[in-house]
Amino acid sequence: MRKSLLSALYGTHVGSGQINLNSTLGELAISDKIPFTSQEKTAKVGDMLRMRSGVYLPAASESQQMKESRPKRGTYMPGSHWYYNNWDSNVLGTIFEQETGTSIFEDFYHRIAKPLQMQDYRILDGCYDYEENSDHPAYPFKMSSRDLARFGQLLLQSGSWNGEQIIPSNWVHESLKSWSQTDEYNLATGCALSYGYLWYTCDDYRGTRMFMAAGHFGQRICVFPELDIVLVIQSDTYIRHGVLDVDFVIDDIVFGARTIDSAAIPTFFPLEEPPEIQCLVLAEAEQRSYCKDYIIDNVKCNIKKLGDDLFLEGYHFCYTFRLLPISKRVFYIEDLDQYLFFEFDKDDVPVRADINKSPTANELYSLILNRGVKKAAHEFKAYQELIKSPDELCCLADKLITKGIDNIEVLKFNAMCFPGYYYVQSQLKDALVSKFDAITSAAVFEDVVKELHREGIRNSKADWFYEILDAQANPKMLDESQLVNFVGNFDGIQIGSKGSTLHYTVNNSSNTRRLYLISNNEFAVEKQFHRRFRFETDASSGSRRLVVIYYRGTSETFAKEQ
Repeated sequence: MRKSLLSALYGTHVGSGQINLNSTLGELAISDKIPFTSQEKTAKVGDMLRMRSGVYLPAASESQQMKESRPKRGTYMPGSHWYYNNWDSNVLGTIFEQETGTSIFEDFYHRIAKPLQMQDYRILDGCYDYEENSDHPAYPFKMSSRDLARFGQLLLQSGSWNGEQIIPSNWVHESLKSWSQTDEYNLATGCALSYGYLWYTCDDYRGTRMFMAAGHFGQRICVFPELDIVLVIQSDTYIRHGVLDVDFVIDDIVFGARTIDSAAIPTFFPLEEPPEIQCLVLAEAEQRSYCKDYIIDNVKCNIKKLGDDLFLEGYHFCYTFRLLPISKRVFYIEDLDQYLFFEFDKDDVPVRADINKSPTANELYSLILNRGVKKAAHEFKAYQELIKSPDELCCLADKLITKGIDNIEVLKFNAMCFPGYYYVQSQLKDALVSKFDAITSAAVFEDVVKELHREGIRNSKADWFYEILDAQANPKMLDESQLVNFVGNFDGIQIGSKGSTLHYTVNNSSNTRRLYLISNNEFAVEKQFHRRFRFETDASSGSRRLVVIYYRGTSETFAKEQ
């Protein structure tokens, strides 16, 4: 979502004349590790704001999908073709700092965060992510949901806040125009997504307008101006947990809620602040004894003293995290929400450090390292009541992988501790299918489900995953009389048959997925775990409706076209 934050900053400087949208890369003397062609040098600042530079070079912080879909150099003239390009946004960061003489993070703090009365953002919450393949870093931010909501509200109010015009209103209008049609669409509604100046836009989202900042792991700032709604969705990117079906989540919150009868006297739920960490006060000499390099989870990181506090650098991405001492041996890592555990030498000097999600997870980690995962698994039950969050074991499982230790037993234990959590079961599934075939993966999940059933726990997300895995591991063939009951067009979802199997596609796309029978009229969808299909049928005409059921318990119904 950093791109949309930068777009707002650009507006404050384009209006003052410091940045010219018609300046080209050549005129600005911008270069990169791979020299530009004469055509690439003609790309303008405005082209990059619209993701239309025509410069297709390696970029920092780009995904594998970006790398694979990047057009060949010279394919398109600058300004002529939209492509979601990290290179464009990264170079915009370089141009911004070159032309304004200030850092993105300082300027954001003074021009936007302070007048917006943001509660959490600090200049040190931004960092530069450099990679070897480019001179231009990405510039990610650490931000809270409530601060991002303020930012979304600022855009909804055309850049005005408490009577102050923070961003010029004409820039807000221009940046939120649908300058480009993208090749993307909203999965929940099917509406095509357009692109403005580093913002996604949709001119007809269920009859209303919407614009959004879209980040990885499903993070979003969605603004519906006509409905006067700002919606922020955040993910725990530190432990790589995202919102898998974010389009449907947004649609449920904004539009599904509007179909429900409102409460006679609606009330707000107050935000519960986390309890304040009780910190140990360390003398300056004690603080400095911690300041050195450490190797944690095979990552070289560093602790340094800045002002009155200690900070951890290099452990996660390029961010800096403040350390709060709980004791001399245990520090809480702010924002990361994990704990740093120190080992001391005979002179009481810290020499090694390790990170775990909690003291309980740290005990389990030591147990596994000392006894091996198989022997330690026999003692897991003793820790079950001590584990407060599913994240504790998710993080522990990730940590074991860095040590070359099989984490399946830990993930199975987590699945039994938290059977109702989708992402816990999903992490176990991912580990299994990456190591075993479908039959073995289904069998492991069957063991988890049987154990839960013995404890009286049924219809959990563990059951959900097992049923889908089992359907794909042991596919059931359908005869012709069964197939004909399900084939048809259901409001744009086409169900067809190939041999003895069912397949589906959307709006006659060339991409098809196989359906696997779970039981009766319910099917798993190939390579999808967040939803399944159920057909409502009658004896005379076969299927009448298709019900798409989501793991959250919600569903959508599609009528069969006659």
